[in-house]
Amino acid sequence: MNAKDMILISKASMYGIKAAIYLSKQVQGSYIPISNISKEINVPFHYLTKILQEMRKGNIIRSSKGIKGGVFLTKAPEDITLYEIIYAIENKNSFNKTNSEYFLEDVALDTSLQSIVANIQNYIKVILNNKTLDKLIN
Repeated sequence: MNAKDMILISKASMYGIKAAIYLSKQVQGSYIPISNISKEINVPFHYLTKILQEMRKGNIIRSSKGIKGGVFLTKAPEDITLYEIIYAIENKNSFNKTNSEYFLEDVALDTSLQSIVANIQNYIKVILNNKTLDKLIN
């Protein structure tokens, strides 16, 4: 499948997942400077900082400021799902909108199409809830 044909997950969510995978490979509980993460996963520092702020609000990571500051995962990689990461980064918007708002904001959906869209959305949630970070690093 061509990357252009894949279902859209925001760039911010993809970067957040990359950062979480990187943090999964580090010593748990050790603060990793955001500048290191930015360089290692090739994401602009300021953009990554904003993404990590949302992940902190979602209790995915813990952060500390200062010379010895940085971030680390709040749970073991096997206990963090992709759904949790995306949910935190997207400020819950992606999963709280109704199907018609999320997929086709300007088009009124008939009942059969609403059902199909709802099934797709639920299927995606199931997949994201069943995929943990440890499965992506092994």
